[in-house]
Amino acid sequence: MAHDTHILDGINYDLTLHTRDEYLEMTKDWTDPCEDFIVEDFQLQNDEKGRTFKVVREDLNPLGGTKGRLGELLMSTIKTDTITYVAPRQGHAPAALAILAKKYNKRLVLFAPARQEASTHQMHAAELGGELRWVRSAAMPNLNREAKAWADRNNATFFPF
Repeated sequence: MAHDTHILDGINYDLTLHTRDEYLEMTKDWTDPCEDFIVEDFQLQNDEKGRTFKVVREDLNPLGGTKGRLGELLMSTIKTDTITYVAPRQGHAPAALAILAKKYNKRLVLFAPARQEASTHQMHAAELGGELRWVRSAAMPNLNREAKAWADRNNATFFPF
């Protein structure tokens, strides 16, 4: 399934792999390693109605945001020494995984679409210990297949984030 169409029909197919009860069973013994959520009030500038919104400040999470908070459970169960993941040009998941890989003494190999230069997000993940591998690829699903195939050939785990 294309990475940009998985919720167009109102169903997030990533969440249909297991039932709610199966997810609860998988996480029953897990303790969130992060502090409680930090929630702040936020008001848009020039909002004529003066509305205030509650914002969960996961950018302050020491494990790299929501991906780090939730990825910790999965990372703690992986038996291999090496993890692979695809690092798109935007997003904080690769940095969160680099933080978790260091915490669990794992090697993180990030597959990234080849470009003239790395994005800020990709470089941040590299600075945190992720090893970037540049691959010419037309689409992210192809890059995911590359990363999974590399993991299979090298006794690594492809991180299904």
